[in-house]
Amino acid sequence: MDDDVFYICSKLVPSSIDINNELNDDDPTSEVVAYLRSPDRIKQEKKDNRTKRMQQRQTKRKNTLAKK
Repeated sequence: MDDDVFYICSKLVPSSIDINNELNDDDPTSEVVAYLRSPDRIKQEKKDNRTKRMQQRQTKRKNTLAKK
């Protein structure tokens, strides 16, 4: 599945679409109930964040040791 896709009202819509601009205020059926990231994308983001935190810790540790 493509990374840049959101689930919106059980419809696949490209994330490049500005959701707010797509809504029609006069039409109550155009209301977006909820949108979520795909489960695969959430897993990947968690993994990326964890890797990023580990790298930041290592850099901080190196900088602290370099100062001593």
